Amino acid sequence: MSILALFLTLFVTGCSGGGGGGGIPATPTSISVTPFNSSIARGTTQQYMATGIYSNNTTRDLTATAAWSSSNEGVATVGTSGITSAAAVGLTTITA
Repeated sequence: MSILALFLTLFVTGCSGGGGGGGIPATPTSISVTPFNSSIARGTTQQYMATGIYSNNTTRDLTATAAWSSSNEGVATVGTSGITSAAAVGLTTITA
């Protein structure tokens, strides 16, 4: 069985939310993508989740609204909802 290793690179892009009641609004500080450094077999899929972490220590599920990409679409493609399909053996970076 061939195994595909997916390495994740995390980027924070402009996003809003996290809110809080009144005062200074929370600002995004990072995005956590899970699972991290996963391997999946060719021909299978893996669901990735993106969680926004904000300055007031709140979190928000950003999976459906994140802009997902693969650095090598010959190895794996990623859909708008974070579902990644492994097409070939190799390495790629999945980014949210």
